[in-house]
Amino acid sequence: MDEAVDLAKGNPEFAYTQTAKIEVRPIKMKEETTSFVYPQGK
Repeated sequence: MDEAVDLAKGNPEFAYTQTAKIEVRPIKMKEETTSFVYPQGK
C-alpha cells in the first residue's frame, strides 16, 4: 500500500494543487456481474 501511495505522489498534479487526493483500490480479478476473469499480466 505504501508503495502505491509513493508512486501516486510522483504524479505532477500534486505540484499544482493542494486538493489532489490519492485513492488506492484493489485490482479486479473477476467481474461480479458477468463472471469475466481478467487475464493476468506478467
